[in-house]
Amino acid sequence: MSRRTQIFGAGVLLAAALSRPGIAAAQPASSSPPAPAASDYPPCTPKGDSEEGKRKYIAARQDYDEGNYDSALKRFKDAYAIDCKPELLLLVASTYERKGERQQALAALEAYVQRAPKDSPEMPTTQAKIENLKKQIATASPPPPPPQQPPPQPQVEQQEHTIWPWLVVGAGVLAVGIGVAVVLTSPDLPEGCSEDTLKCTQQPGQSDVAFQKAQDQAGAAKWQPMWGGVTIGGGAVLIAGGLVWHFLEPTGPKENARLTPSVGPGFAGLSYGGSF
Repeated sequence: MSRRTQIFGAGVLLAAALSRPGIAAAQPASSSPPAPAASDYPPCTPKGDSEEGKRKYIAARQDYDEGNYDSALKRFKDAYAIDCKPELLLLVASTYERKGERQQALAALEAYVQRAPKDSPEMPTTQAKIENLKKQIATASPPPPPPQQPPPQPQVEQQEHTIWPWLVVGAGVLAVGIGVAVVLTSPDLPEGCSEDTLKCTQQPGQSDVAFQKAQDQAGAAKWQPMWGGVTIGGGAVLIAGGLVWHFLEPTGPKENARLTPSVGPGFAGLSYGGSF
């Protein structure tokens, strides 16, 4: 047979193999990890007793008795990898059962059945336990779904008191102080001047400059206390208004204002409202 014929024949065989549904069709990937199987414990040849294997076994037994199952599993498997004794797989399965991982325990027991001699005294008990574990796994209810977290609460902006009312109060206090100063520094009505008309009579021997000064002082004596009183009153109004503003100022959750269309009998327009 020529080399070309051999290559052609190999190509035909390869094409036939690829045309099989099990090979040519891509299998969908499983979304869940594969279940543990006996193949997780590859076959090996028992090597007899070894000091290292004994140390691993003794440490694993101590961890097992103390409830440190994760550490015990690792050390039992290490001891099995060293000595390759099938009996260690029974201890691995028992540790998995203590942890409640029945699928992993089943895989270890099935590996024991494959590795141990068929006339092993533990074989009947192990096979019965395998059937029992399969029934438990088949009837076990799936784990409950994780609890749903409540949706986060929306952050509400808090509205606090502003400084503006106190600025108004401060302006009122300043006005009252100025008004009091104006009233206290107002001059007396000069002698020879009328309080009603604010006209002054020039006294004998009084110079024109002194007379004009007395005339000006008469006007100040009447109007300065009046303007001081008005300033005090205005300051008091500012103080009262600032305090009212402070106590009536809205606080708490900030209201989101919005405009919405509003239609009614004889009315159409926009309404202004808000929500927290």
